[in-house]
Amino acid sequence: MRSMLFSPGNKPNLMAKALATRADSIIFDLEDSVPPEQKEIARAEIEKLLSGQHGKRIYVRTNPVDSPFILPDLLFVSRQPIAGLVIPKVSHPGDLGKVTWLIDQSSGKARTDLSIIAIVETPRGVANIKDIAATERLGAVMFGALDYVLELQGTREDDLALAFPRLAIAVACRANSIDPIDSVYPDYRDLDGLERECRRARSMGYSGKACIHPAQTDVINRAFSPAEAEIAWARRVVAAYEHATQDGTGAVSVDGSMVDEPVYKRARKILAHT
Repeated sequence: MRSMLFSPGNKPNLMAKALATRADSIIFDLEDSVPPEQKEIARAEIEKLLSGQHGKRIYVRTNPVDSPFILPDLLFVSRQPIAGLVIPKVSHPGDLGKVTWLIDQSSGKARTDLSIIAIVETPRGVANIKDIAATERLGAVMFGALDYVLELQGTREDDLALAFPRLAIAVACRANSIDPIDSVYPDYRDLDGLERECRRARSMGYSGKACIHPAQTDVINRAFSPAEAEIAWARRVVAAYEHATQDGTGAVSVDGSMVDEPVYKRARKILAHT
């Protein structure tokens, strides 16, 4: 869940390039990047690629729940060998309930193997994030900053408009043991700016970040992976704490700072991701 690379479903050459990247997951798109007259073509092109050997974790972004394209999208994904689907513009938990019901009806059985990622990109969605994140069968929530700012009638200056929704989404996701995924960074040439935004999102509890260009994937993977210094610190903490607890002590000093059980658990989590 570190890097999730979007690729337009009507562009087979770009989808093939996406599959060759080091992105953790690929999202083949049926929504914004595909014009209405190309939707059916995009489904056919995605199906062709899915029939081959790719070794990637694949998702499909459908059109919004209130779109006339949602039913054919869900009929399509219900029979595909994919990891899950990404639902844009989720503003209410009922949106996801409708999606899961339609998928199950389309496939003739409960597709509990499909992970669902909701994109929250409206003020109404942020206002309802507590209930959205608690929806059954939801695997993650992705923040859609560009549409959110547009509907908020705000600006991205200093990213002040984004601080509250980012934190609200992260808190709601962690409270329900699902992953928060940060929004795309639109300027794919500004890798320094991308790295800064990744580190800000990680500090807020995000697991990873969506992206729109292959050049962004390595920056994102690096930013959401433990650095060597973090790994070394975690090893010292785990060793010191486990030695202390064997001697009946519940806390110990490491590098001049107190280490108790919550710090120990954090260190164990870092090592689990190496």
